[in-house]
Amino acid sequence: MRVPVASIREPCRRTSSISSLVLRPLYRIDLLNAIDGVSFAEVWAGATGTTVEGQKIRVIGLDELRKNKTATGRRKDAEDVRKLGALSARKNR
Repeated sequence: MRVPVASIREPCRRTSSISSLVLRPLYRIDLLNAIDGVSFAEVWAGATGTTVEGQKIRVIGLDELRKNKTATGRRKDAEDVRKLGALSARKNR
């Protein structure tokens, strides 16, 4: 995906495990180099390929995302796990 330099609202912000790039009008891209509950090898093996605006990308798989969200211990992530379960149940009907 090509991003025009003029669309960048803020410089990249970086913590030890997250780099964020904020784009206009309302996009934020977080690049995570470590997450809780799963290893890189697990995430890579379970990743799904997709295409966004002509660019092939890999996206974390549903099982690995659930493991990650469960491992954080945050209330917000627990709600996400519940919603992912409902989505999976609906998809498997």
